[in-house]
Amino acid sequence: MSSITTRFLSLHPGVLFLFTIMVGFNWYGDDHPSREIITSIVNTIGTVGLLIWFYAICEKSVAVLRKKKKELKIMKTYKIAPAAVLISFIALMMVGFVDPLDVATESDLQRGEAFTYKRIVFGILTVTAIGVLLMYRNTLKLLSSAETGKEQSFSDYYKSFLLLFFLPWIAVWFIQPRVKKI
Repeated sequence: MSSITTRFLSLHPGVLFLFTIMVGFNWYGDDHPSREIITSIVNTIGTVGLLIWFYAICEKSVAVLRKKKKELKIMKTYKIAPAAVLISFIALMMVGFVDPLDVATESDLQRGEAFTYKRIVFGILTVTAIGVLLMYRNTLKLLSSAETGKEQSFSDYYKSFLLLFFLPWIAVWFIQPRVKKI
């Protein structure tokens, strides 16, 4: 594992809590352009921090499973989901700075609705959502499997999954100590 992933595994849950808050940060107020830029920077820092944390958990779990001479199918593909989330997050941020009229087709202009822009955003959001769900599942499956030394089914880690999905700012307080134990 690299030094950055090792550092993320040793972080206090409070720091990870801050990353979860930063992902959803939105600076409400006047329409000054700096508000959007600062919001984007804070969101990016939070997202990248959590992606590194999830990746670090997977890397450590894979290392533990290999020491135990266990090989799971998921150990070959767990890197795809964080990469998809990162790429789609960056694409979503870039699309946020695009004027819908710049990508409008002639039929969009006739209807007065930016369907093309909406389709692009919907596609990126779909990739992001699927990537996040797979990343959560992969991370928790690998962590749970590393803790027990055998492949775990969804029924073995669904509570952690639901907590991470609905209350990520609380889940980090329960997941990080588990990571440090393995």
